[in-house]
Amino acid sequence: MAEAGAKSEEIEVNGIKVEARERKLTAHQILELAKEEGAMPGDPENYFLIGDKGRYEQNAEIDLEDDHRFITIPKEPTPVACFSPDESQH
Repeated sequence: MAEAGAKSEEIEVNGIKVEARERKLTAHQILELAKEEGAMPGDPENYFLIGDKGRYEQNAEIDLEDDHRFITIPKEPTPVACFSPDESQH
């Protein structure tokens, strides 16, 4: 828990601003915050967290003053929309 009077850290996950109440969080905690703020769909266990300093393991502690912009990458392939040029003619 953040100390009384401690300022929160603003981080960015997938282009969405997320408020962190502590200066150091694990990758898993950041993924949980991202899910709560709508910055990513699904279960945080199914994503990698990538920051300016590289990919983080779920239990890696991250100092948000050193790295504060992240993207999430699914661990498994995801479905994509298929478009066939032939279908556009109908």
